Amino acid sequence: MTPWYARTVFFVDDTAAAIDFYCNQLGFSQDWDYREQDRVLVAQVSRNDIEIILNHDPDRAGCGRIYFELLDEQVQALVDELGANSPLLTHLSWGVPVTASSDPDGNQVYFSPLLKDASAPDTA
Repeated sequence: MTPWYARTVFFVDDTAAAIDFYCNQLGFSQDWDYREQDRVLVAQVSRNDIEIILNHDPDRAGCGRIYFELLDEQVQALVDELGANSPLLTHLSWGVPVTASSDPDGNQVYFSPLLKDASAPDTA
C-alpha cells in the first residue's frame, strides 16, 4: 500500500513572523508561500523531511502542537545547535524528557527521544 503523506498545519496571526521564527530560530527552510496584496497568508517550512504549513487565521492561532520522536543524538544535536540555555527551549517531562519550543503564537513544537518498544528485542 502507498504510504500516506501528511503535513501539520499551524494557524498563526502573522505568517511572516511565523516564517521568521521557524527559519531563523529553529533552522527550518521556507518551501513556498501564497500571498495576496503582498501579504503572506500561507507558507510551508520544512526541516529534515518534516513540513509545517503556516496558515493565517488569527481566531485559531496558537492552538497547535507537533510531537517529534528523534534519536537521542538528534535531540542532543538540536539542543547543541540552538544552545542548551536558549530561551527558545523549555525542558519538560512526559515520562520521558521533552525539549519544547513555542512559536510567537504559542503553537508548540516538542522533541523527545524515540521510545523503544519494550516488547521488541534490542538489536544494538
